[in-house]
Amino acid sequence: MLKKREYIFWISMFCGLSLLLLSVGTVYDLQIDCSLYNPENGFARFLQDYGEVPRFALWGPAAAVLYATREWECETAVALIDNLRRKKGGLSEKSKQTLLKIANWGFGVGFLILGYFSWQKLIRNVVKRWFSDETKETVLYTVFLVTVILVVDVLAAYFAKRKISEKTLRALKPLAYGGIVFGILYRVSIDPMKNLVERTRFYEMLTVYDDRAFTMFTPWYQKGFGGSSFPSGHTASGAALFLSLTLCDTLDCCKNKERLFFLLSWGYTWLLGFTRMIMGRHFLSDVAAGALLGFLFAIAARELFVRRTAKKLGLVA
Repeated sequence: MLKKREYIFWISMFCGLSLLLLSVGTVYDLQIDCSLYNPENGFARFLQDYGEVPRFALWGPAAAVLYATREWECETAVALIDNLRRKKGGLSEKSKQTLLKIANWGFGVGFLILGYFSWQKLIRNVVKRWFSDETKETVLYTVFLVTVILVVDVLAAYFAKRKISEKTLRALKPLAYGGIVFGILYRVSIDPMKNLVERTRFYEMLTVYDDRAFTMFTPWYQKGFGGSSFPSGHTASGAALFLSLTLCDTLDCCKNKERLFFLLSWGYTWLLGFTRMIMGRHFLSDVAAGALLGFLFAIAARELFVRRTAKKLGLVA
């Protein structure tokens, strides 16, 4: 595990670079996109379709892990109720067992439902590339999609419960909650910021509005003419890969590999951001802001849950 000073150094380096690129983009956004724009680039198109997988792929497996380890939630819920009734003598052993059964059923159904909506985002984004727009409007397509999501949800929960060791599941539980925390932070931040700034994308100026003089271009700190360019959601989603640092806290095979995970996550995040500029979907300042926000979401999820709460609750040693 990294020493505190080195850990802070890595965090500071990423934040510093992001802010530096945000500053550069503030001045040269338009010129950079004009130089890089190449929407026919196959690799950039591939990452446009599948680059957000680090965020989408978190929630489904997270729900499966939580389903398989729900005994902890059940015991915690019953213990909380018992403490609330402590003045009246607490719960009887029979009442505790009854509540445990109810909680086990309730959390089980709850995590399966969470799994359905969690897998839905990933599967929809993969499957929709295989069908035409006309097909996606049919009832048959909807039934097919719902069936696939249900099957994946149930099989993932079954596989996690039956095929993964209790030790491994316990080690993955903090990452599961970390992924959910990341998703919540993403939802309450990225979309509202897009709606607030309304920055027009580079490619929209060319292909939608035929604005060859780029009169609709605005810096990120000004209200735009309509759009969702700032910040880059793809880049923020790519930064979800930084949650892999959580594995260094819980899995023996990943201990002392934080530098490697930092570098891999760092490289993927900026590679994804670079391809967003090639596609004309974002400017450098959009990418820098998205990377910074996604990184901070991942670090916050790790620090708030894994480093503190999970230890207090006994989820990690």
